[in-house]
Amino acid sequence: MKKTKVVLICFMLLLICIMPVTNSNETLNEFEKNDLPFDVRLDIRITTKNNRTLPIHSHVGLLPSILFKYIDILSFSIYEDSENPEYLYATMQIRDFQFSEYRTCYALYWTYKGIEYYAGTNTHSLGNFINPICGYFKDCNTDYHDYDIQGEIQEEENIISWIIPKEYIGNPTIGDTLTDIHAASYLIYQKDCHALPRLRFASDRVAPIYSDGYSYILQV
Repeated sequence: MKKTKVVLICFMLLLICIMPVTNSNETLNEFEKNDLPFDVRLDIRITTKNNRTLPIHSHVGLLPSILFKYIDILSFSIYEDSENPEYLYATMQIRDFQFSEYRTCYALYWTYKGIEYYAGTNTHSLGNFINPICGYFKDCNTDYHDYDIQGEIQEEENIISWIIPKEYIGNPTIGDTLTDIHAASYLIYQKDCHALPRLRFASDRVAPIYSDGYSYILQV
């Protein structure tokens, strides 16, 4: 009987010690989606000055997966931090990241209250230019407004991350839902984001097959 009481007391003390550690986890409702590797698409298309996109050629195969492995998305995630509720956090895992001379764009997209928002990072010139941004589209994806934000590329870990002020993305609050979430990456010839006509070489996309995207409910 004494042994039973001792064991019970020890168990309760252990539980009390563990609970603060468990409750100190600040990452809330982490949303993560994986993507198949080796699915980069050779995606040659031109966007003209009147914002019309003209597809030239597109296919998935071994050669694009070898040549463009640095835009091959493996996963992406969205989460919040209870100690910093004014921000939304996001990461993207790439199969084999490296900087390119041409413009590479890594981006997440979602819809909130009927407006499409995004967070992304543009790089070019072998890493001499790195620009993490977020913003929203004003008119059918042809007119947009963006803000510089905090972001990081961990080249050795193949991870791109963003810290997104909620005030820049419509001020979503606890219980609100971000819909049509999807991720994409692009390799583009022009280094200037606003240059037209624009020539795209390759792309990758992470989204459900039978819908536009996933959804995420804010926790803080």
